[in-house]
Amino acid sequence: QPFNWNDPQAAGGVLSDTGTISISEDDMKWASILPFDVSKVEIQCSVRPGGVCTGDDFFVGLYTAAREDCGSTNMTITKVADSQDLLCQGKYATNDFEYIANLSKGTLIFIGVGTESSSAAKNAAGILNVIITQR
Repeated sequence: QPFNWNDPQAAGGVLSDTGTISISEDDMKWASILPFDVSKVEIQCSVRPGGVCTGDDFFVGLYTAAREDCGSTNMTITKVADSQDLLCQGKYATNDFEYIANLSKGTLIFIGVGTESSSAAKNAAGILNVIITQR
């Protein structure tokens, strides 16, 4: 939803089937830069949406990209892992997963939270924890 954590971004397709998303270069600021070589990223995410959304899809994705340097106005982020669960209206739903891989120091990581289809979820309060393990 607008004015929550970031502006909404259409993926151009079903999230679990979409491998890359083009975002504004300005949205690079929403990434985290890995401070060292990484062997594992753990995502812990819980959200409590308002609206009539019980049973709607709850998607969390991990995306990576290289930093832009005087690049174009858009950048491409690549999904490397995702998890799905169901939203519960007015109650916290949890969606946790881990990604095991070799990611290099300086890689950008983005966490995307959304739904795979139209949802009446509104203004979801949330908890997000990202744990990285040094290689």
